[in-house]
Amino acid sequence: MIKDSKKYVYILLGIGIGLIIGGSVALLSPKVKYKYKEYTDEEILKRATEIKLDKIKNKDTDSSKKKDNKVKDNIVKDEEDNKENKMIKFIIEEGEKSQDIINNLYNKEIIDDKEQFRDIMIKENAEKSFIYGIYNIEEGLSNEEVLKILTNKKKN
Repeated sequence: MIKDSKKYVYILLGIGIGLIIGGSVALLSPKVKYKYKEYTDEEILKRATEIKLDKIKNKDTDSSKKKDNKVKDNIVKDEEDNKENKMIKFIIEEGEKSQDIINNLYNKEIIDDKEQFRDIMIKENAEKSFIYGIYNIEEGLSNEEVLKILTNKKKN
């Protein structure tokens, strides 16, 4: 029989050889290169709207049908209006926070002053009243009119 001390030497030798072989395989293995496509902002928005429209179409509950109708009502359908006035496409994602919506409105130059819009939103108690969807908003509307469109609320 092998002495106890020699057993440990063989065990350590086996572990060492295993580590060397494993490390060699890892070093010699080919690296995987991932291909990715750079998307333009227009392609991203187009794909996002397609996904959102699919989500809207696939909802079956009555409440989602009511929301779908509200979203569809808010989308500008008349091509003549689009020709006369410049329309800005604006998207509210489902679950998007009101501060993010305000930032996006400001970045798209739909509103001029974030704080003023926020104050009107708070005054109208509309922080959680935004309806997600795709909107075509006419350029030059007041903050109150933009808020009314995005929340589908009548002005008090």
